[in-house]
Amino acid sequence: MISVKHSIKWVSIGQGFKLAVQFVSVMILARILSPGEYGLMALVYTVTTFVGLFRDFGTGTALIQKKELENDILRATTYLNIIIGMVLTLVVIVIAYPVSLFFSNPELLTLLILISPSIFMSSASASFYALLERGDQFKKLAFIEISSNLLALVVAIVLAMQGAGVYSLAIQSLISTGVSFLLVVLYSPKMQRQKVKMAKIKSILKFSLDNFLFNFTNYFARNLDSVFVGRYLGEQVLGIYNTAYKFLLLPLTNITYIVNKSSFPTYSRFQDSPDLIARHFLRSLQRIAGISAVIMSSLWTFRESVINLLLGEEWSASAELLIWLAPAGFIQSLSSMSGLVFNSFGRTDILRNFGVLSVPFFGTVFAIGASAGINTLAMYYFYATLIWSIPVFFFTIKLLNLRFLQLFKALYPSVLFMICLSSSFRWVIEANLINQ
Repeated sequence: MISVKHSIKWVSIGQGFKLAVQFVSVMILARILSPGEYGLMALVYTVTTFVGLFRDFGTGTALIQKKELENDILRATTYLNIIIGMVLTLVVIVIAYPVSLFFSNPELLTLLILISPSIFMSSASASFYALLERGDQFKKLAFIEISSNLLALVVAIVLAMQGAGVYSLAIQSLISTGVSFLLVVLYSPKMQRQKVKMAKIKSILKFSLDNFLFNFTNYFARNLDSVFVGRYLGEQVLGIYNTAYKFLLLPLTNITYIVNKSSFPTYSRFQDSPDLIARHFLRSLQRIAGISAVIMSSLWTFRESVINLLLGEEWSASAELLIWLAPAGFIQSLSSMSGLVFNSFGRTDILRNFGVLSVPFFGTVFAIGASAGINTLAMYYFYATLIWSIPVFFFTIKLLNLRFLQLFKALYPSVLFMICLSSSFRWVIEANLINQ
């Protein structure tokens, strides 16, 4: 019997507090800082997010998945990640000046150098995070998440009120990463002292590199739509699209993320018992489908009201995109569970292949869709997501020795509920509008 309730509870608490901090941060800091300062920090995050793809080359995930973890592999991986962190930090410092020239903003130079130590700390702590997750120490991880985010928020608010401007956001990020780094090292199990044998990394090399290649290619597949929208339709339309896209990610970044993160260590321990994993997977998928159906059907039904209430009438064009992006978000919240299965069984080769193929597939869809208009792109995005989910689910159920009928039985109640709820409420709303 597989049970991850305890893990899910603490991952949910940590993720929930993180979202609350982000919400409070925007509510307070957005009233002090200008949109331009937020835009400047967005450029910084663009650079650091891309560089962050290389932070551990997938070794953290490999350490969690490995059934028997020897101390020499752990030490070698830790030293490797420290070296990677040093190199990536130097890379950010070196490219800071060219980046500032490219965007014609000298302040980017200072911001990138200021935030560069966070790259090192993120890489160096990867093995320690993996150890805590492998041991299901999600209570400690939740405490680390809460402590680092809360302290960073308080400092950022104080600095912003003192007139620090965009630097309050940079220091917020730096403190959050720094506190997390110190606490995760403090709470992690101590490694036995012995000579480091870097050759030991070979045993996890294939798994980690396949995982890295998936994350690397998936980054481009997920960001090509913004590239083509910006290229064909301009920054104004890109802002509208990205705002609607954030709603698409709601179930994926919250519900599916929590289940995947809390279940991965347990699934990895039971990798030789696919029947147990299959039963738990179907139950988890069914629950995610139920929650996601409520969220996305409500968003689809009340899209105009949601956008106007949260963002204002000037963002009303985003509501039209949610007609297609909301159901796409529902599908993605389910298909993303497949990555959990592929990683747990060590089949990162399947994950890698999907990542490589996703770039030309979604890139072509986005290029054609963006050239025809933003609403067409949203429609193409939905159909592409639907088509893509078919082979993803095919390989998932094949690995779990399941049949499509079992998958259908797990999902059809939520799909039917979503369609009926959305259609009926939408009919009532439009009928009232006509009567008025």
